[in-house]
Amino acid sequence: MSLKNGGSDVVILKSSDKVSIAEIDEETKEIYRQMSQSRSVVKSMYSSEQFPQTWESLKTNDFVCTVIENQTGQVCGFVQILETDTKTPEVGIDIMDEFMGNGYGYEATKLLMEYYAETHEVKYFRWKASTDNAASCAIAKKHGGTIVKKKTSIPQRVIDFGKENGILTDEDITYIYIFHIPVKKEVD
Repeated sequence: MSLKNGGSDVVILKSSDKVSIAEIDEETKEIYRQMSQSRSVVKSMYSSEQFPQTWESLKTNDFVCTVIENQTGQVCGFVQILETDTKTPEVGIDIMDEFMGNGYGYEATKLLMEYYAETHEVKYFRWKASTDNAASCAIAKKHGGTIVKKKTSIPQRVIDFGKENGILTDEDITYIYIFHIPVKKEVD
């Protein structure tokens, strides 16, 4: 989808040479729903029927932006701040497969964190990455993030229940890193 030619009026929040982040609108909200449904472990939350309720919850608790490739005007993914009611919000990124490997994830999250820190009080940003997701870990580190914790991706009580009932094995358990990313202050 291109936003340059005949697209709706897009409200750009911040731009770099490669990408811009914009307010999500009705047109891009449907792309967000489809992308989230295809990648989420809780696919039903993003079904056409359930999405209006999911979206209301997202609008209340999260700040979602569209990532636009500047050269083509195409939507190439989404960035978001999770848990907007805290001074240590989590940053999320989801870039479409065909746009991966171009540095858009780093650029878009940089823009999002800059914009959010300009408009909200932030102590630091949190970033979660699967231990086997080298690209996500590299982005967090490039932002100056440091690993503060390694933990299972599902709660220990669920693991214990799964093991006790023969549902889970050690091979089924995945791990994530929790990074803390400092707030970058612009120098005048």
